Amino acid sequence: MILIVLIGILIKIFVAKSIIYYFENLIDRIPLIRVVYSAAKILVDFFKFPSSKAKPKKVVLIPYPRDGQYHLAFLLESADENYRKLLQGTQFFRPNEKYYKVFMPNSPNPTSGYFFIMHESDIIDTDITFEEAIKTLVSCGLITPESLKK
Repeated sequence: MILIVLIGILIKIFVAKSIIYYFENLIDRIPLIRVVYSAAKILVDFFKFPSSKAKPKKVVLIPYPRDGQYHLAFLLESADENYRKLLQGTQFFRPNEKYYKVFMPNSPNPTSGYFFIMHESDIIDTDITFEEAIKTLVSCGLITPESLKK
């Protein structure tokens, strides 16, 4: 039994990784498929449950679809470097405020949703874990996060 497990581990390390590497390189050469595949891969990696090494995913509340109604979302990173210059000159630009990238997933399929650039003041921090947020979204709100019950 130990021999079978060891053979399986060796095959996974040496054979499976090289096959995956070969196919990813092949996909990387096809123009339209390369874009779709790389975006899908990033999305799948985002929704993997975090390991001990992974940076924790921050769950926030954002006003959606209007003020006074809130939706769970994931805070991605600062948008100041890349998106701030696009927002300058618009009626919604606030020069003294930070901007963040936020992904708001849909229920019951959290892999689809909306991407927002939001003012820092519109984002409400929570203590909800990533796993609790996913359970809540998939259940369409029927499951209340444990961190809110305490």
